[in-house]
Order: sequence, then structure tokens, then C-alpha cells
Amino acid sequence: MCQVEETLDRVGLSPIKVWQAKKGYRFSTDPILLAAFARPAAEESVLDLGTGVGVIPLLLRWQQPDLRLVALELQSSLAARARRNLKENDARNVELLEGDLRNFRSLLQEKRFDLVTANPPFRSPAQGRSAPNSERNRARFEQAGGLSDFCAAASWTLREGGRFCLIHLADRMADIEVAVQAEDLRLTRRCWVKPFSDKASRLVLVEAVKGVTIGSVEETTLVMYQESDFQGRGTPTETLMTVYRGGSL
Repeated sequence: MCQVEETLDRVGLSPIKVWQAKKGYRFSTDPILLAAFARPAAEESVLDLGTGVGVIPLLLRWQQPDLRLVALELQSSLAARARRNLKENDARNVELLEGDLRNFRSLLQEKRFDLVTANPPFRSPAQGRSAPNSERNRARFEQAGGLSDFCAAASWTLREGGRFCLIHLADRMADIEVAVQAEDLRLTRRCWVKPFSDKASRLVLVEAVKGVTIGSVEETTLVMYQESDFQGRGTPTETLMTVYRGGSL
């Protein structure tokens, strides 16, 4: 078997460092934004669906050290790396499960969690260009579970009044609304994520509550970068820097 080349990388401006494949799945800014948006309360029970290499539970634990955390991952290569990263960061209060979230009734306890998080694949297999690496493909495309599957798993395992927080493409907001409503989840918060102030939102962070009737949805916008230079690169806004330091959205 070929040895996979790996790198050890810092997550944002946190003390967390994670191993990830140099040419396979690599975490982006998305889990950092989601962890900031989720705002876990002390001693909550939290589940991360499709945890990848474990970035989100590690960030949530950094925010609230006394959380009871469970992370679920399908791909064995990513689960192995996540297990290694939990050990690397001495995350003894995080339980790692390996399995397919579509089998949630057999994998997960009903009405167990206060908070469920997810950074699911963004595209259907028919959309976009596939990557040569299967690990990246599964993280990018809905090959083993789409929005409806993530929402169904979250709804099953959330207690009444529990929260489901996810990050997704802004242009799939209509799909998100349909998927959460079908699983007795009600939108409560939404944060649109723009690369620059004069650009359209690329991502959206969504919070939905299980089985509770909610009035208006709280709407906010995060602008990630200040004006770009001639090469199209921008300086992180102060809000984004606060997120990198462990602040909330």
C-alpha cells in the first residue's frame, strides 16, 4: 500500500493542529465558520455529522471544554485521521463513530443531542467537475448522502428544541428550506457569507430548531475580506479575524 503524504496544519488562529492528506481531502474555512456560528452552550451534548478529519469537534471543544461530543465519519481514511487528530489534541471527551449517516436509526440514539452540526457535500454528482481523488470527491459531491439525509439524521437524534447548524452554498438555500421543513426543523438564524462587500453571498450558515414554532428568522451577513488587491486577494475583515481567534458569529 502506498504511503499517503500528509501535512500537520494549524486551524485558524487556534492552538489546534490537524493531520490531513496533502493531496486528498483538506479542510477549508467552512468548518471554522460553522463552529463560530454554532455557539454551543456549556455541557451540551453535540454531534458532528460527516466530521472529516475532526476539525469541527476540536473547535467546539476549544470553545467549550466541557461539551460531550460525538463525531461521525463514513470514509475510513478520514476517520483514521480524525482519530489521530483527537489524540494529537488530547480530545478525550470526543467519541468517534465510523459509519454511514443514512443508517442513523441504528447508529445514533434518538433524541440524544442538544446540537448537531454538519458541513455536508455541496453538490450533486451531476454538478461540477469531479476531483481525481476519491476522498475529495466524497467530501465535495453528494455520493453518500445529500441534504435530506443530513436533515433526517439531525432531526432523529436531536431532542425537542435542539439545534441543527450547517453550512452550505447560498444558491441552495431553497433546497435547505425544503429539507429542514420536511424533518420538523424550523429556521431560526441565517448568516450569509460574502467574499467581499460588493459580491454576492457564496455560502450560508443556517440554524434550525427541532419541533418548535419560531417567529422571524434572524438574518446577518459576514463579509470575509476587505477590498482585494490587483491579484484578487483581500485582507481578512476584523470579524473574520475574530472568528479565527475563536469568537462567535
